[in-house]
Amino acid sequence: MFRDVSSCNTYNYGDALYWDARYVQEADGAFDWYQRYSSLRPFVRNYIPPSSRVLMVGCGNALMSEDMVKDGYEDIINIDISSVAIEMMRRKYEYIPQLKYMQMDVRDMSYFQDEYFDSVIDKGTLDSLMCGTDAPISASRMLGEVSRLLKPGGIYMLITYGDPSARMPHLNRPAYNWNIKLYNLPRPDFKRPGDCSSTKSYLEPVPLTENGLLPADFVLEDPDSHFIYVCKKMDETELSNIPTMKKTLSRYNKCSQSSSEVAVVEYKAAEVKQDCEADNLKDEIAKLQMKQLQLLGKDLKGMSLKDLQHLEQQLNEGLLSVKEKKVEQLLMEQLEQSRVQVEELRGFFPSTDRPVQSYLECYPVERKSSLISHSIHSPDVTCNYTIEKGDSDTTLYLGLPSDYHKRKKPERESQSNDSGSQLQML
Repeated sequence: MFRDVSSCNTYNYGDALYWDARYVQEADGAFDWYQRYSSLRPFVRNYIPPSSRVLMVGCGNALMSEDMVKDGYEDIINIDISSVAIEMMRRKYEYIPQLKYMQMDVRDMSYFQDEYFDSVIDKGTLDSLMCGTDAPISASRMLGEVSRLLKPGGIYMLITYGDPSARMPHLNRPAYNWNIKLYNLPRPDFKRPGDCSSTKSYLEPVPLTENGLLPADFVLEDPDSHFIYVCKKMDETELSNIPTMKKTLSRYNKCSQSSSEVAVVEYKAAEVKQDCEADNLKDEIAKLQMKQLQLLGKDLKGMSLKDLQHLEQQLNEGLLSVKEKKVEQLLMEQLEQSRVQVEELRGFFPSTDRPVQSYLECYPVERKSSLISHSIHSPDVTCNYTIEKGDSDTTLYLGLPSDYHKRKKPERESQSNDSGSQLQML
């Protein structure tokens, strides 16, 4: 849909590899697409002040930026998808501070913040994307980025071979808020026929129909001429002054429409709004698809070093998150296996209601008066009795039965008797 193949060939102009190979062969050369700055100067000077911050997309090895600096322009940032071209131009203009060169894909210029530039100049870059296999998606991404980068009142100047039937469907979208003027410029080597008496000035805008197309009676002096689309990003004041549907209809004396015709107009307005929302969604889907490819390690050629570092950080964070979730999952599985094993082990032991006796038990000490009234008073017995009197009512025994001292006392008494008898014998 809306793919312009009028000047496309077998080359993939949207691929960085093609341009790298081409600029390797043209290492010492320079090439300006379509028009030189001398031909474009009246339009550039009319719409872009020299103090503007200018973005030159798809700069290649052209001389236009150099010519603009010579003409008084102070700040021009040049980007191109080819790292070969950018490195070559950096070395060439390293001593010209007004010119800066960066390797970047126009479909993703997230390196720059919103409303960063006063103007964007495109000389053949959109045409290159229109020759690619994903022309509608690529064009939508690029133009969406251009609109984002432009300040309110900023200018997007497109120099192209595409006539309005091929370019206006992409440019004239409500999401961009662009007021578009069209100019027609013959090729540099074009010469008017001798019998041509036309006095038309190329500096006058070309009239367009309500649909943004050339009038049926408009004749191009040069059938292969170039077109200049000057797209101005409207500010809040201009947007608020856009006439409503009723004012537009009254201007063209169409306020006498019937109710059915008004309903048709309202339906068309709603349809335009839906188309705008659909375009925005398509742009978002395209950006998400690009991000997905980059996260998968694909389509990284147009990314800068900062973008690659940011992508690497995202990948590391994602891998860390996956590892943490995996470890948590493994721990939960091991915990569940341990629980099952414990249940299986419990099945091997019969269940009982009798409580298991603790190794540490506390037994009360019963005071026996028999120790006092015993006929034989041995020192051992007296010592034991004294210890028992000094303790509290409870004594801590480590697994010993409560009658342990009762069994030990007769044994001690017998030992005392034996020792006494032995003394008597001696």
